[in-house]
Amino acid sequence: MKILKSSIVLFVLFFGFNSYGQDNCNYKEMTTKIDSISRLKNIELGRINILFVTNTFDKTDTDEKRLTKESKFHFDGQFLVIENKYFNMNKLLYFYIKKDVLEFYFQGY
Repeated sequence: MKILKSSIVLFVLFFGFNSYGQDNCNYKEMTTKIDSISRLKNIELGRINILFVTNTFDKTDTDEKRLTKESKFHFDGQFLVIENKYFNMNKLLYFYIKKDVLEFYFQGY
């Protein structure tokens, strides 16, 4: 009886961890959306920016650092590739269109 109960508990825990884990399909939806926008607006160039958030007592500062120049970009699985640098799309905070360039924002630590 103990073996049956412990196996049921292990099964429920295993199933629970897998069902509430991070979904790997998020990057697919995001890359599809960015791809469709870039094709629609005929945008071939992208730029990577990193946002650093720092807390000092009661003050919060956000510093922005540009990591790449305006360059052609493409997707390789879950990675955004610009200037032979790979960026994980699951870590993308947001993106926006600035004239004819897609600006991607990732969080820095």
